[in-house]
Amino acid sequence: MKLNKLESRLVKILEAVTQRVTERVDSLDPVFKFKTGIEGWFKVEFVYALERQGEKVFRLQNKGPDVLLAEGLQIELKGASDFNPTYLSSGALKDNVPCIFLGSGEEIYNIERLRANPQIHIIDIKIIQSKHSWAVGCIIPSSLSNGVKADENGNYKYHNQSPTRKSNINVDPNKTQMSEQLRNLVTKSPKMAGKLDEILSVGGNWEELVAKAKIEANKIGNKVHYLPSVLRGHIRYRSVDQKKTDYLRNYDINDEGVFPRNQK
Repeated sequence: MKLNKLESRLVKILEAVTQRVTERVDSLDPVFKFKTGIEGWFKVEFVYALERQGEKVFRLQNKGPDVLLAEGLQIELKGASDFNPTYLSSGALKDNVPCIFLGSGEEIYNIERLRANPQIHIIDIKIIQSKHSWAVGCIIPSSLSNGVKADENGNYKYHNQSPTRKSNINVDPNKTQMSEQLRNLVTKSPKMAGKLDEILSVGGNWEELVAKAKIEANKIGNKVHYLPSVLRGHIRYRSVDQKKTDYLRNYDINDEGVFPRNQK
């Protein structure tokens, strides 16, 4: 899909920010276990990254979106050591502006939940591998994803009304399609989520399942620390969040593992 002017600019900004976070990720790893906000740290590194790129930061704002750039581009920043899809999507939807965020790259099911939200359009999500995995991404309201233009003075115009108030208007059709796809299991998907579906459908004890997940993750360079809790989270995401009631319905899921009920 051809990118519009805003999206092309955001791609370049995201690349600069990702590069800077990659350089400084060693200072992030120690706070991973605390599940805390890191927006102050992220804002400092964001400004440095943009100034180094040549993207002038005009103002840091206490009200409204966090950052004002040239041509009236406003950006909201979100940062935390977990990955909360509702919290991150609110960064774009509250003021109808682009949001650049930093969060855990290890919560696959939450990342997929964000991708499935039809109210937002994802510019990109980049995973940084260190002691822990971190995700740096950029999202915009779906209402801005097609044809947003600058005015005659080169300034971007934003609507005051948040798209959350009329969620069925200006919805990105690509996001709607993605949401529909996620409501159905695609067991042959090359993505890790699909691999987990395949592994769990065979069944086994948790040790075996975790070992298989690690093997598949290594094949695609995925550095998530797979544990039984991560696999249980994936099952919960499929069956509860996606409301896929048939998911592993004929399996016993207990402290030992996941087993087909007809298995002796």
